[in-house]
Amino acid sequence: MTDAVRSYLDNLARDPLRDDLRVTQGGRVVGRFLRCEIDSAFQPVARLVGDTVTGAQALARVHGEGGAPLSPWNLFAQAASGDDLVLLDRRCRIVHTLNFFRERTDAVGVLDLLLNVHPRLLSTVSTDHGRAFRRVLDSLQVDSHQVVIVLPPVTTETLDLQCQVAASYRLNGFRVAVASEHPTLLQALLARQPADVVRIEAHRLTAAWRPALTLTRSIGAEVHATRVEDAAQRALALQLGVTHWQGWHLACPAGDLMAQAQIA
Repeated sequence: MTDAVRSYLDNLARDPLRDDLRVTQGGRVVGRFLRCEIDSAFQPVARLVGDTVTGAQALARVHGEGGAPLSPWNLFAQAASGDDLVLLDRRCRIVHTLNFFRERTDAVGVLDLLLNVHPRLLSTVSTDHGRAFRRVLDSLQVDSHQVVIVLPPVTTETLDLQCQVAASYRLNGFRVAVASEHPTLLQALLARQPADVVRIEAHRLTAAWRPALTLTRSIGAEVHATRVEDAAQRALALQLGVTHWQGWHLACPAGDLMAQAQIA
């Protein structure tokens, strides 16, 4: 971990609930929001050839009062106002970032952290997406290029907005992952705004995706098959030229990033 991350965690341990965060006895960081606690789980992303782990997607694990599990979507639904949504998103990002980079060692190497963007945030934040988060990473001495911002699946209605948001995050030094349920819509998006990663759910992959995947690779972007559930889906992804994969067939989400990085 960087000296700045270590210093922040040390200060947090001495001052519980600083910034509505606390360090557990096991050394993990959890955040507080609306009487709920937010922890992190990480699901690895690996190269399809060789299965070398290259990163992990952060997923929120939420517990309500009394420790009862709560769906993260239910918690986000409780953030009724735009200000509450932005606050919750920032709380999740700092929790995931600290839990991810506190475990970094030379043995693990350079891994990417994939962070989701809630669909409502696309329009809630009017301009300069990623500027505030980049400042947080700068203060922690974390390279924003190691963070991949995962945008929600593009639709015809959100195409213009997605292009603007993707451009803003990339301007602030982040890499951007885009997704689509339709190959023609993905091609329209990539024709207007480059991306670093394209994510496609494995059950949607068919031969109809070949032109879109060829375009993706031609601009130097990675192609990720997500939610891979069995060997047949993995084999089809490999046949279609997918470069990376993620899903339960590789590994389930877990809090121990170090263990996930040793899958291969």
